[in-house]
Amino acid sequence: MLSRHQDRRLQSWRMQEGEAMQQYETALERARRLASESKGRAAVQATWIEELRHLGYDTADEERNLALMKEQTWSAYAELSRQQALAEQP
Repeated sequence: MLSRHQDRRLQSWRMQEGEAMQQYETALERARRLASESKGRAAVQATWIEELRHLGYDTADEERNLALMKEQTWSAYAELSRQQALAEQP
């Protein structure tokens, strides 16, 4: 679990990277959105790889990117799980 300082630094970094939480989102809603978006990006990348293979192109770089996207997806779902647990606390 991150300390408050680490969590704020991570949030600051994410905001700089364009992932700022919208004013109307709770932390749980944001985690749901990011998990869904991450999963969608990985699915699009997998489809792109299949298309490139079909056309006979080398897909090594795209597959490395897909592996990173899958890691990001797992991380997003881990954060979603963390936020859901926090939301369930009394």
